[in-house]
Amino acid sequence: LAEVCQRRAQMMWGDWVDQHNTDGPIPDEDFLAGLVQKSMFLDISSLVRQPKSRRGTVVTVEDEGESVVEEVTKEQALLLAGAEDELEPDETWELQGYDEDIAAWAETVRGWLKRQGLESAAICQLQEETGLALVKLWLAGLLGGFGLEQCGGFYDGAGVKIGVFQ
Repeated sequence: LAEVCQRRAQMMWGDWVDQHNTDGPIPDEDFLAGLVQKSMFLDISSLVRQPKSRRGTVVTVEDEGESVVEEVTKEQALLLAGAEDELEPDETWELQGYDEDIAAWAETVRGWLKRQGLESAAICQLQEETGLALVKLWLAGLLGGFGLEQCGGFYDGAGVKIGVFQ
């Protein structure tokens, strides 16, 4: 009895679909022409304040308004950040004793490869044998006239080789 009801319902539904348009109404091409915006221009120049020049000259602005931004000294910024006890005002932010000699790093790699009689070596092996930091080896490989070859997976550091590839 359930199968008979199901077949009768499918037949009635099929007849209804055949008699009616199931795609919905088909409007004319110009039906939405007045409602659709094709381009837009928004002028926000009145909302943006011109910055002061770095050379000390002040750029004029049409509408000054009220601003909560002001220039502060380093000491005032540290005081606002709550770091007045952590840093001395005369303390420099530069790294002390840092050398960046990519040519020397590349020569270290080149010399090690030559002593071992190899054309290439894994970057992890070079790190262990030469004592150079991984970032120094990457820079030497990229900028020192070497080639890099990916032998393993993308995240496999042991699969990256540095050397002279033909």
